[in-house]
Parts: sequence; structure tokens; C-alpha cells
Amino acid sequence: MKKGGRLLFCGQGLSFSMVPTLAIAGCISRALYKKTGNIWTGAFVNGLLMTIMTVANTTVYFR
Repeated sequence: MKKGGRLLFCGQGLSFSMVPTLAIAGCISRALYKKTGNIWTGAFVNGLLMTIMTVANTTVYFR
């Protein structure tokens, strides 16, 4: 996948991380809808999950 520390394709990193994440989000939404009967519960939980993942993956540490 990586060659010499660089991605072969520009969007490669994003596509590899988003496909499993979206599959898991779909499973979470379906499970919460079956449990609660409310579509907004799954949407809210997935929104929080995606926000936390985005913040965690874009964190920059300064020395």
C-alpha cells in the first residue's frame, strides 16, 4: 500500500478508514432502531462517534 512513506493514491487513506467505519455505523443504527424504535437515536450516536473519531484523528501535538 505505502511505498517509501507516501500513499500511492491521494484518497487512499480516507477510503480505507471510511469503508469499515460506515459499515459499523450502519450496524449501530439498525441495532438502535430495533431496540428503541426511534431513528434519531442511531443518528445521534453515530454523529457523536464520527465527531469523536474526526477530532481524535486530526489532533496535533506541539512540543
